[in-house]
Amino acid sequence: MKLAVLSNINLDPLKLQLHRQMGAVDPYFCAYGQHLLELLNKQSGLYQRDLDAVFVHLDAEELLKDDFFRLASNPGENPDLADFLAALRGFCEERPTVNVIISSLALPPFSFASHLAGPLAPSAIEAGMNEMLRAFARNVSNVFLWDFQRLLRLHGRAFFYDDKYWYLGRIKYTQNGFKAMAEDLDGLLRAVRGISRKVLVLDLDNTLWGGVLGEDGPEGVKLSEDGIGKAYRDFQKCVKALKAIGVLLALNSKNDEDAVREFLEKSPMMVLKSTDFAAQRVNWKNKADNLREIAKELNVGLDSLVFVDDSPAERALVRQCVGEVAVPDFPADAALLKSWFLGEVVYRYFPRVKLTEADLNKTGQYERNQKRREWGSRLKLEDFIASLEIRLVLRKNDPQTAARIAQLTQKTNQFNLNNRRCTEAEVTHYMAGETGAVYGVEYEDKFGHEGLIGVCMVRREGECGRIDNFLLSCRVLGRGVENGFLSLVLLDLQTAGLTRVSAQYIVSSKNSVARNFYSNCGMRALGEGSFEMEIEPLIQNLRATHADIYEPTER
Repeated sequence: MKLAVLSNINLDPLKLQLHRQMGAVDPYFCAYGQHLLELLNKQSGLYQRDLDAVFVHLDAEELLKDDFFRLASNPGENPDLADFLAALRGFCEERPTVNVIISSLALPPFSFASHLAGPLAPSAIEAGMNEMLRAFARNVSNVFLWDFQRLLRLHGRAFFYDDKYWYLGRIKYTQNGFKAMAEDLDGLLRAVRGISRKVLVLDLDNTLWGGVLGEDGPEGVKLSEDGIGKAYRDFQKCVKALKAIGVLLALNSKNDEDAVREFLEKSPMMVLKSTDFAAQRVNWKNKADNLREIAKELNVGLDSLVFVDDSPAERALVRQCVGEVAVPDFPADAALLKSWFLGEVVYRYFPRVKLTEADLNKTGQYERNQKRREWGSRLKLEDFIASLEIRLVLRKNDPQTAARIAQLTQKTNQFNLNNRRCTEAEVTHYMAGETGAVYGVEYEDKFGHEGLIGVCMVRREGECGRIDNFLLSCRVLGRGVENGFLSLVLLDLQTAGLTRVSAQYIVSSKNSVARNFYSNCGMRALGEGSFEMEIEPLIQNLRATHADIYEPTER
């Protein structure tokens, strides 16, 4: 992670914490008091460095100085902040592929204004400045807000601040404060880059409810709207909310399957029902083996799973046998379940900065895939593909698809021929280039619409189209969609006057399924994973199979 830090206070102690937390090697810190000049001077270290991200942290008290009375007439107008944001906008426009993280502003809890309300209230001035930041982030695609105020609410101001450090070295925060900042910032940066887990796998007894169903019976387990039973029910509500934003749920429990099924469906206190789980392993088998089966059924890697279980022995077994699975510790006190889950599981393993339509429909996608598998088990492959009535729709340089395209580049591993990961800002920048084109493809069949499931990024080099990125979601593999998608892209390139196409397959630990794709299409191998071919004969090769799904529909 190549990172730069801009601030109006001394953040040097953050360097060590960033290195410990995220391996940020020699992050660039602007000199104290030079944050505005760094943005205005295009010869500054900020502009000269190759960066992935810039972290901007402004201290609200230092930014405000003695302007309480001047701002009282209009708390949403801070000229110093406005000047800084104008300079930051210039940097964002100059470096559109660099992600900029800017922290929210927090004023001290004490002020000469004491309990005054209205425009002189510090809370009103703080809110006005933060609204300026929110408006800025809404209008600049590569800017993301970091909620520093949430961190202060979580840990308390005494945990973060020590006035002695300020007067000795213009340092506002304690070592604990800097450590908390680095941990939270790491989570946000992982969310920006799309690095998050996909599946939450849950135990049942003493995890989703208190007690053991097989011993205590449906009436004896703790799950209610009173006492400790409410803690388990509130925990289930949090899990249900996580599912609603795109995380898949699965069960992995040593239990009687029929008893569990009946309890899930008939208990009025169960928030989660059988239909909420994309995969279920309720049996007496080894839980590590169950996790392998769940990953295979959902067609994800083991490193996409987070396993939550109250049993230390089961957690130890999973850590030893399937180390790729994340296994957080479980709270000993059920009253801590909700706060533990949100703080130690959601923020750590499932961070989000943006939701796509695909996220909101994730469980439905897997339910439709299950129906396809059941349907396909009755037919020969050729008959199955024909019966699906597949339709592909090409989307070219559509800014509305940029977030989903970035998400696909970050999360697709198996059928990913180039392993190029992109942020939304990088996708938008590629779309805007004179020689580049970004294609997305939407998939629909008789079981439903799956949205955008493939990406192809092509750069024009004379009469040749250079494929910089080609990938397809694993959930549509095996239906000829990869051939159909490439065929549609080639038809568009041919219309634009290109006669040849070149591509490269870059080996990773997970994309062996795509190793022979270009050669199977008939492209000539040039060595070291490089391929080239004239477009017209390549189109004919591709259209030789499943030609009915290659209609060049575009929108």
